[in-house]
Amino acid sequence: MIASKIVNPPGFRPGVDWKPNSLPQVRFLQSNAFEALYGGAKGGGKTEALVLGALRYIQHPQYNGLILRRTFKELDGADGPIDRSKRWYRTYGGQYNRSRYVWEFPSGAKIFFGYLDNASDVEQYNGWQVQYLAFDQLEQFKLEMYLPMLSIPRASIETGLKPIVRASANPGGVGGTWVKKRFITRDIVNKVRYFTMVDGEDTEVPKNHPDARARIFIPALPTDNPNLDPAYISQLKQQDPIRQQWFLYGNWEADYQDGIYPNWTPDNISTEADYLPGYPVYWFTDDGYTDPRVILLAQQRPCKGKPDRLCVFAEYEQSGKLAGESIEDVKTWGYPIPDVNYYDAAAAEYAANAQARGIYTIAAEKDVSRRLQVVRRLICDHNNERVILVHPRCKRTIEAIPSYRYSETKKLPNGEPAPEHDMQSHINDALGYGTISLYYYIETV
Repeated sequence: MIASKIVNPPGFRPGVDWKPNSLPQVRFLQSNAFEALYGGAKGGGKTEALVLGALRYIQHPQYNGLILRRTFKELDGADGPIDRSKRWYRTYGGQYNRSRYVWEFPSGAKIFFGYLDNASDVEQYNGWQVQYLAFDQLEQFKLEMYLPMLSIPRASIETGLKPIVRASANPGGVGGTWVKKRFITRDIVNKVRYFTMVDGEDTEVPKNHPDARARIFIPALPTDNPNLDPAYISQLKQQDPIRQQWFLYGNWEADYQDGIYPNWTPDNISTEADYLPGYPVYWFTDDGYTDPRVILLAQQRPCKGKPDRLCVFAEYEQSGKLAGESIEDVKTWGYPIPDVNYYDAAAAEYAANAQARGIYTIAAEKDVSRRLQVVRRLICDHNNERVILVHPRCKRTIEAIPSYRYSETKKLPNGEPAPEHDMQSHINDALGYGTISLYYYIETV
């Protein structure tokens, strides 16, 4: 088995030959299970393991491997599977045929690259016979793509080849739920168990069951990879808390349904957020009539040796009132006229009413994904500083922030889940308009 030669290769040539970077990678390459999933977190060497694992049987003339990504762009992109194969396959005598996306080796063995953009693309592989089938980033595939492809790993008995299926994955993605159910919630972490379909259900069975197929999950973390630039781990720490759990720790239990701002705690609630004379006042507005109109009053105040605090000290939430009426209501509270009123860019009528009353208005950035990142980063930054503080009198704001949820069906243009539009969203929208306006240049990725 070529994995053994890679792990402990006779005549190993440093800088020329490849070898695994960690014990998890060794386990993955040496596994004989029919299905093996590798990874979980980012940076553990998943793609590298899939690409080099395909060399398993290249000395056999009847060997065929197939490595898949969801799209061709991902397959042939920078540092993708094809790029990585070009670094190493020639070392083992491979010649690349670009028109067919296949490597051919001196023995006659072949390793193909392909993609499955949608379920119908499965049909193009009908009649194929491969002994190594690999899915890079399995969470990007749908179950109806994966299961039909399990029909093509096969070999004639006389070849002595044992067909296997290999995959890498991170939590999340369009297929994250089925991948988790098939590999993660099973008791197969670093150990083999056996499964087959029973009455249409994926079912664990004894090893001696006539249709049993072995399956294993081998987790890997970025810290397992000694070749990983430490700066990359720092980059992952700038992601939102859910993605940090996914990408740094391979935590499949972290879920956006836990809330958009899971880092919100009672430490964000403080009487220190009360109004202080001498500092600018800002209004953050989400306009509405049938839905409530929200106006949050806030100040941005310096904190010695720490980031400026964003202090929300009063809140207004009313339905059924005209814009001018709401503005007059807030003015009666006796606070100074705001230096700037940041508002939803679609609320032109509200802006006109505010301007008519001597209030300077600026339409806020509409990028929802970035707004969420900025607010999340200010709730608790990378130094564990609580930048957003809310006064205890702002009871609706204190209720709305931790209750803010993602929709189970709606998506943002970038493919991320969209926030649910409900009674919690209006205050959170207003908060987002203000924070992204005042802290637009904050580093979030």
